[in-house]
Amino acid sequence: MGDVPNTDWLRDSGLPLDTGGGVAADACCRVAPGVVAAGDVVSRQGRRTPHWTNAVEQGRAAALGLLHGESARPYRPDP
Repeated sequence: MGDVPNTDWLRDSGLPLDTGGGVAADACCRVAPGVVAAGDVVSRQGRRTPHWTNAVEQGRAAALGLLHGESARPYRPDP
């Protein structure tokens, strides 16, 4: 069982995609300068965590990462 993120439309965008098709983000959900991502499509350290709780929490972390940059607190998923 599993899911595959729909990121085909991002292939020529210049955004980093991992081998599984997820958008590669750093610990604060930042993808590129001025670009953040959250939810099922996000891959952190080569791993996606598709679950509604992570989507909500990543959204908060992504907003803080966008607003606070390097001083933002890293997203720590709840296992």
